[in-house]
Amino acid sequence: MDASLAALAPELRDADLHAWTTEYLTLPPDKYPNIARVAPHFRALDDPQNFVTAVQAMIEQVRTTARNGERTSDGP
Repeated sequence: MDASLAALAPELRDADLHAWTTEYLTLPPDKYPNIARVAPHFRALDDPQNFVTAVQAMIEQVRTTARNGERTSDGP
């Protein structure tokens, strides 16, 4: 994610970062109620905590899959 963001031209990167910190927070709640509820909890795209959260989510999914005994279609 960081590499994708860093690869953007500076003006595109700035616009993308701006959208996450401003645009989503100002969408009309009557038209976008779900975004209105969660947008105040969004972290900036360049926040290092995003990587930690993504890794934790993946680990939790692996644990859940293992706990439930699920198998992939290409596994035994």
